[in-house]
Amino acid sequence: MKKVKLTPEAIGIGRALTTDMLSDGYTFVPLEKGASGKQKIAKAEAFCKKNFFKQELQGSMFDWLICGNGALWKGKLTTREIKEKLPILDSKELGNIDLKAFDEDIYKTKTLRHAAWTRMSIDLTKDEKSIYQYRFSVVGGTDIPLKPEEIIHAKFMNLDGKAYGYGPMEASYPVISALAYI
Repeated sequence: MKKVKLTPEAIGIGRALTTDMLSDGYTFVPLEKGASGKQKIAKAEAFCKKNFFKQELQGSMFDWLICGNGALWKGKLTTREIKEKLPILDSKELGNIDLKAFDEDIYKTKTLRHAAWTRMSIDLTKDEKSIYQYRFSVVGGTDIPLKPEEIIHAKFMNLDGKAYGYGPMEASYPVISALAYI
């Protein structure tokens, strides 16, 4: 990414591709027909508008093209935030009660944000067959562990069965380096 940032041609290519892919926007298709499907589409569109989805997706797509990996973080309420929403419960009662009775959307994704891939790393399980966790590196702080279900991870190309994707810019690295030096 450092070389790409120093090369306007590479930035231009990545920007043009992401803009082109998103230029027609996006649409939702209901899984159910009728009023229920239309309500879900309206809810999805409101969620995307509230979360600046197109902008977040564009950042993730740029990473996807440049690094071969893109990520979106699915933010949910933390246990502390749930307790703040429901102050009538103490921590002992919280474990014994179905919180969906208070708020049916309490466990659903509340926000969707681009997670910069240049700050992300993957920890595999001991048998190296699946992803144990993602780690998001914070400047001057400790890494934030993220569960696999919290991240939407897109790989540009799935080569060699690795957890990390392979992007076209990686193959173009010698050319990008030469352009950066020029």
